[in-house]
Amino acid sequence: MTYEYKTLEDVLFQIAKIGRQGASYMGKKIPSYVRSPEQLFIYLSTVTTYRDDPPNTELLQSPKSLFQNNYWGMPGTGDCDCFTILLISSLLALGYSESRIEIVLAGNTRNTPKHIYLKLDGKPMDLTNAYYNYERDYPYLQHIPLKDLWR
Repeated sequence: MTYEYKTLEDVLFQIAKIGRQGASYMGKKIPSYVRSPEQLFIYLSTVTTYRDDPPNTELLQSPKSLFQNNYWGMPGTGDCDCFTILLISSLLALGYSESRIEIVLAGNTRNTPKHIYLKLDGKPMDLTNAYYNYERDYPYLQHIPLKDLWR
């Protein structure tokens, strides 16, 4: 979906909502050998490609859109919020409770977040990184429990 920005709170709600809705799709897409968060990260790293959103546009792609009807015409292509949605859907599909997942906003200050990713049980899962459980050093991090975003 192409999202018309309202507020950061609303974007986060949309990310959580789309992530929840995508769990059944990812339950069918994730290979049966994927059983751990690290295996999930490695698998998703092989089927995704990072690309910035178009200028003045915020794309929030569901997992199905990301892989089947991608804005870029290249399956698996998206940015950090698309990958956050993908990880939420995937973790829920694997049976992880939303109470174990938190969204992390990162940036230089509270008012200028420029990156988003997940933590599961305190371990970072960021598909824009090459490695599982790796976290870039940002001056400002805000942790938001996923369960707090359900409406």
